[in-house]
Amino acid sequence: MQRLQRRAGLPRERRSEPREPREPRPAAPRAPPREPRPAPRAPPRRPASPAPPPRPASPAPPRRPASPAPPLHPCSGCLSIPLLILSPLHSVVFWAPT
Repeated sequence: MQRLQRRAGLPRERRSEPREPREPRPAAPRAPPREPRPAPRAPPRRPASPAPPPRPASPAPPRRPASPAPPLHPCSGCLSIPLLILSPLHSVVFWAPT
């Protein structure tokens, strides 16, 4: 509670009666000094395992024959650059080859 009052910046409450003197605590019995621990040793290293034998190269999967080309449009030889032609109403869009 006093800690909260100190945080809030409130003055501490004064006690009207004096505090009773505390009895001195008896000192804790001291433990005998411990022997220093030996430094941890690294575990023995295992010999490196031999490399696995190389895998035989797997044969390439059989290739499928190329699919036949789609039939050519009679006009596909010319340069058909699509032109955007707007109708007077600007609602219908036509693509026209040049």
